Amino acid sequence: MDPPPLPDGVLIQSTYVDSEGREAGWRVWADGRHEGRRAGEGWQAGPTIDAAGMDEIARILDEEDVAGIQGVHRRDIETEHTSTLWLQIARGGRPVTVARVDGARLEGLDRLVARLAPVLSGGALG
Repeated sequence: MDPPPLPDGVLIQSTYVDSEGREAGWRVWADGRHEGRRAGEGWQAGPTIDAAGMDEIARILDEEDVAGIQGVHRRDIETEHTSTLWLQIARGGRPVTVARVDGARLEGLDRLVARLAPVLSGGALG
């Protein structure tokens, strides 16, 4: 199981791969470009994240233990593999890759995404 390609210049990429192999997700480029894609479709440009938003993303990534959640995480019970959520973060050096297989719970990943969501949606910072 290999992660999706992470293009040069992408800061964060979240990709959900369903049981059919279709990919959906979002990504933020280091220059503030924000893109999304629906299952099986190509990447579509979204609103650019301004300097304050990019600063907030950097602060969140600094505060969260991103390296501590890297790796492949599976449910404790046997399941037939049906889906994977990939989160890739490229900051200073080798990218950190997290995979959540078949809905495995990962508190650190849930917290990170919950903190990033308001910035990515253009909502209030903090």
